[in-house]
Amino acid sequence: MSISFAPAALATDAANWVDKVVVRRRGRRMAKAANAIKYAGLIVSELRGLRDIEKDLFVPLQKFNPVDWSAVRRGDEIQKLITFSAVLPAFGYMAQYASSLEGTDLTELVRALPAWESEEEDPVILRDRLVELTWDVTSHVGDSAGTLSDDDEVYQNLQDRITELDWNSELAEYMRLGEEEEGAATIQAGPDMLIQYYIPALVWLVRNADVDHMERVRALRKLSRDLSRTRTRSDSVSLESVVGEAERILGQFIGLVEKAYPDIPSPTWTLSNAP
Repeated sequence: MSISFAPAALATDAANWVDKVVVRRRGRRMAKAANAIKYAGLIVSELRGLRDIEKDLFVPLQKFNPVDWSAVRRGDEIQKLITFSAVLPAFGYMAQYASSLEGTDLTELVRALPAWESEEEDPVILRDRLVELTWDVTSHVGDSAGTLSDDDEVYQNLQDRITELDWNSELAEYMRLGEEEEGAATIQAGPDMLIQYYIPALVWLVRNADVDHMERVRALRKLSRDLSRTRTRSDSVSLESVVGEAERILGQFIGLVEKAYPDIPSPTWTLSNAP
């Protein structure tokens, strides 16, 4: 199942914007650059949406105060965590946009621009970096939507990362209790695998952290904070940093296209994920 993290109408807005470009007098010359903006803008919107969902999940838990969390609120949060891990995220749309952007011919755009002195002025390098950032996010989940087995290389890489982080020295008991009461983690195509792996501990802590067990409260806060900042691959930066770089690249790319084609309509639909 592929889920879009972008606003529902955004893909239509992007397509309508490209249509407006094409019908202009020089629209055919601008069409490929416009399509590149379309795919780049949709990628950035997907990344923003994923980041916002993770913030909605983890920021409240980083400030968890047991007296403010009723049984109903805890139940709602647990359901959101389980859904996010096991059902919602499959990155088909994001991967599709990245593949389309990667295959976009920018020859005419390059010819329309003056010579550049830095990589930030090279539209091909900017495009390729945005594609690279997209694969960085989606490749943390393996290549299939099936559950990964213990002898799977991707799963083994996850285990190596867990050993490197040494979080289990503090969380082993919560993981054990979570797996006994909530079931073991299922690692499948979806969000970053560290999140999926620690879902049983997270769920157990949300359910059981209270004023009589402040060590559980501290563990929940720390795990939520760590998961929002740490990725499965040790060479990857936080999702927040990925989104920031992707937004900068999109702005630079749009600026280059507008420099090459001053009469192109402004792609205002790329500015935010406002519904």
